[in-house]
Amino acid sequence: MTPVEASSVIALAAMLVCRHAAFPGPTSTCRSPDARHTLRWVEPASDRDEHHVLVTGTRQRAETELLAFPRHVEVFWSPAGRHLAVTNAWASDESTVLLWTDLAEAPADLLEALAAQEGQRVARWNAHHLYLEAKGWSAEGTLRLRLWGYGDPAHAIERRYVYTLGKGFARE
Repeated sequence: MTPVEASSVIALAAMLVCRHAAFPGPTSTCRSPDARHTLRWVEPASDRDEHHVLVTGTRQRAETELLAFPRHVEVFWSPAGRHLAVTNAWASDESTVLLWTDLAEAPADLLEALAAQEGQRVARWNAHHLYLEAKGWSAEGTLRLRLWGYGDPAHAIERRYVYTLGKGFARE
């Protein structure tokens, strides 16, 4: 293989791998950095249906549903492709981050986990609009997060966290 051919192969491989995507958005697929899994966004079939994220792996032929969602999601593969974080903007007044450490298992809801760690209950952080968003992976097991929102009386929250697998949350 010539150097030009090799660089073309490397460029093509880089285009096929995806670390971050928004659904709905300009792309409908996102392949993990390790090329073991591919996510595919499917539009709602009707006005009453939801969007769907399907997943396939190199060892499976059929797609399986990873997540159904009503509005918008952002997906973030960890650098080695072993973990998946999804910001699920499921409502106009709340979003959460779902974390898969194993795509065959149910995800962890990081907003629920953060609320439990910080002792928050029904009116969490005294905000009636509350959004937890993944901002990306800083390392294989370390996810950057943003928590923001507002409530009544005039109360705003803006915090940054780092979530480390096996350790939990720390404020930035």
